[in-house]
Amino acid sequence: MAKDRSLFRFGIIFYGLGNQMMSYLYYKARKELTGEKIILWAPRHRPLADHNGFELERLFDIHPVGKFWGEIIWLLYKKRNNRLIRHFVSCRRDHFSDNLAQDRQDTKLIHFIMAGDKDKDFYIKRRKEIQEEYAFKESMLNEGSKQWLETIMQDSDSCSLHVRRGDYVGHPTFDNICTPTYYSNAIAEIKKCVKQDVHFFVFSDDISWCKETFGTEGFSYIDCNHGMDSWQDMMLISRCKHHILANSTFSWWGAFLGDREGSVIVCPPKFENKDNGEVYLRTWTRCSN
Repeated sequence: MAKDRSLFRFGIIFYGLGNQMMSYLYYKARKELTGEKIILWAPRHRPLADHNGFELERLFDIHPVGKFWGEIIWLLYKKRNNRLIRHFVSCRRDHFSDNLAQDRQDTKLIHFIMAGDKDKDFYIKRRKEIQEEYAFKESMLNEGSKQWLETIMQDSDSCSLHVRRGDYVGHPTFDNICTPTYYSNAIAEIKKCVKQDVHFFVFSDDISWCKETFGTEGFSYIDCNHGMDSWQDMMLISRCKHHILANSTFSWWGAFLGDREGSVIVCPPKFENKDNGEVYLRTWTRCSN
């Protein structure tokens, strides 16, 4: 094994809120296993920066490296394949393993880490700790979300239903997984398992499509959170008792944070059209599409 001699390790946290939450947990677990010092870096430039910026800081007080050093790191990352710079800068996507401490082979001065897949047991073993780490603050909710939260909490068998269309429609990796057939099967599964009147709270970036697909009886449509308030949908999802997921880390987290005794959680048969390993927990029910 090559000697580990990296002086700086930067954990890259990128894309939307759901991916940011997964990445941060990976770096935290890696630090616990290896004793490494990992500097959190949230790029401010596309394609790594997207959606609503680095939301972990605003929502959970998790802080990345400052803007000045962040720009210098961005220059190094952007030029990492330069024939001179590549001699002392490396970048690798890591996958979580309990043997991570023995698997390190960081041989260059500066090492960029991109969080990869984690074994599903990682989340099961640390469920309570993670739910506490990502506890949303109700005081940050807007008035619309506060009203929906009150409605959801009054419903003993509320079920979130998440639909992501937008950038997924026509996407070769993500489209045609959560089809109308999948949602029909998932709704039937929830009704079969709960055996009581279930009310579905629908969260989506295409509410019009959802209303045409699901109708109005037994369904409510949450459409008060956009842009920087989008995270509030995740919080409202987490307050529902049961869940129907899209193939999205956003609803994955909403369901995980809301998973409690008696919850029924239904997920699609896969997360991507390519084989990307196990994503959904074994206690969740997969429905065909």
